[in-house]
Amino acid sequence: MENKTTRWLLVLLLTAAPVFAGAQSYHRLAAADFGGNAPQYNGDIAYTNCHVDYTYEVIHKADNYDIRFYVQLTMDNDKSYIRLDQVNSREQLQQILRHEQGHYNIA
Repeated sequence: MENKTTRWLLVLLLTAAPVFAGAQSYHRLAAADFGGNAPQYNGDIAYTNCHVDYTYEVIHKADNYDIRFYVQLTMDNDKSYIRLDQVNSREQLQQILRHEQGHYNIA
């Protein structure tokens, strides 16, 4: 019940209060970002491990509430990998990096 109440409170605050948000800078992935050891072959040539963490604070000002969100996307380089031994060309590596960039951007 407490979780449901918290959700409704958050929805109410989001719809009734101004929200302040900033963004972290864009990060273009490079082969050096993938430092993990690949597990026994599972069919994947690459894997990107990301975490999204957030916090928020509610600030009461006069008759209004402001909500500030702090969102941080981090890539776990030690769990992310590219099987470089299976990459046959620079073009293939760039294609893999573009594909993994998509996963990172969606996160």
